[in-house]
Amino acid sequence: MGDGFNVNETLLMQDGPRGPEELRFRAHVAFKTARQVLKNLEQETNRRKVFLFLSNGYDFNPFPESRLYNSPLFGLGRYGRQQLANGEIDQDQFDNLYGSIPDPITDPFERQSRAGSVFADADLGIDIAELARAANRANTTFYTIDPRGLVAGPGVTIEENVDIAEWYSFIFKSQSSLRMLAELTGGMALVNRNDFGDALRQIDSETSDYYILGFYTSNPDPTVRTRKLEIEVVGRDDQRIEVQHRSHYTLPRGPA
Repeated sequence: MGDGFNVNETLLMQDGPRGPEELRFRAHVAFKTARQVLKNLEQETNRRKVFLFLSNGYDFNPFPESRLYNSPLFGLGRYGRQQLANGEIDQDQFDNLYGSIPDPITDPFERQSRAGSVFADADLGIDIAELARAANRANTTFYTIDPRGLVAGPGVTIEENVDIAEWYSFIFKSQSSLRMLAELTGGMALVNRNDFGDALRQIDSETSDYYILGFYTSNPDPTVRTRKLEIEVVGRDDQRIEVQHRSHYTLPRGPA
């Protein structure tokens, strides 16, 4: 499955209390669909299952500063401050032309309206972790694929003025969300790379030969829902052996 969005479209989205609501809605649709698939896969026991997740990754609050300055009024004020910083106009000219335009970064009313957006990263982490727990219960490994391939600077792909630091922050967060989903389920993230053929052959190799190990937990307490997993190969001194496995699993919630 997959999803995605247009960067220029995102810059026009209105802020909600935790970032643009439209982005959160699209992400929740994708996560809900994935959880439903995993619920069905959970019925297939004694098998290892693979979930290929094609996505541009997730960032619930991308380009926050650029979105603020996207309006004509704030954009004009930002242009005036850039002129002042570059020495193209002096302070008196700036005050006459742009002095009445508030700076949304420092304006107390704008800052108050954006206060809730600081929770966007935490919300994303919770959603990714919940999806990973569902995958581990279904014995399913996520292999996440970023179709953007090797990502450089914004270049000509963005018509709007996006600060380069915000662009790289967006790329880092979106790719990190895919890495987290893969790592929490014992899979691999195909991000920031163009050699998809080699990567898909590696996935085929990993899913062709594997071991399924069963065990009984030594802790019968049902309130300890998350259990850590460790697997070691004993009796082998070969340092080239690399074991890939899930780091934990989480028991499903009981009925309310």
